[in-house]
Amino acid sequence: MGVALEVDGNIVEDASWLRKESDHQHINVAELEAVGWGINLAIAWGFKTFTSAIDSLTVVNWLTNTIDERNRVRTKSVAEMLVKRRLGVIRNTIAEYGLAVSVHFVPSVENKVDQMTRVPKHWLEYREADCEAVEVSAAIVSGENLSREQVKTNLAACEACQRIDPALRGESIVAVGDLAVEENWCRVAIDVTHYGNSPFLSIVDYGTSQFAIWHRLQTESAAQMVTQLCSTMVECRPCYELLLDNSAAFRSAAVHQFAKRWGVSLRFRAA
Repeated sequence: MGVALEVDGNIVEDASWLRKESDHQHINVAELEAVGWGINLAIAWGFKTFTSAIDSLTVVNWLTNTIDERNRVRTKSVAEMLVKRRLGVIRNTIAEYGLAVSVHFVPSVENKVDQMTRVPKHWLEYREADCEAVEVSAAIVSGENLSREQVKTNLAACEACQRIDPALRGESIVAVGDLAVEENWCRVAIDVTHYGNSPFLSIVDYGTSQFAIWHRLQTESAAQMVTQLCSTMVECRPCYELLLDNSAAFRSAAVHQFAKRWGVSLRFRAA
């Protein structure tokens, strides 16, 4: 699935998700799910009025009927309830955020995210190594016979790979490779954590203390986070470096102004 946000003729942000191997849902259900991701992306950028360009006539008709509420959506497929559930989520989102969404059909050849949903065939090549089938990118293999464990080891040690698509880690915060530092309150990581129905700004020291602080947030806005970060810097002294993911709030101008004011360098990584 792929989405792209176009503003004034320029793609300002795009993303794609590889469907699970066990995902056997009809393609129209996946297309509808991608529309939901696209609407979320537009909301994150603060847009209230936008056009959703889709290369599926069926999904275009579903959305048009849902938005206009003139005709009832009709589908008799085995995925009928899944389709209606997704349409219901989209309808409620449009109403709650006061969006003005129009739907436009584009052929696949003109769809600017169509190429993002195509996986190169050489990525799926199988090579025998140590009597074990290893499925890896040909770019990684580079003509060598590698075992599955060697591939895992190489990917785990690749800084670029960790920035793009970090693997799930089972280690504690001590075993984070080059991210851990000896000096306390030198490198600090922040993220938003949800407990119950409330968001919290989670702040963790990557030094030997592993000291952690939670600040309750009224909203997940950049202004709220900057307020709590300033409070923490006053109480604990400014750190040298902040580790953040690429969320819209962390990438905002307010966070960059905070970093400049306090002399803190920002290091963005994958979530």
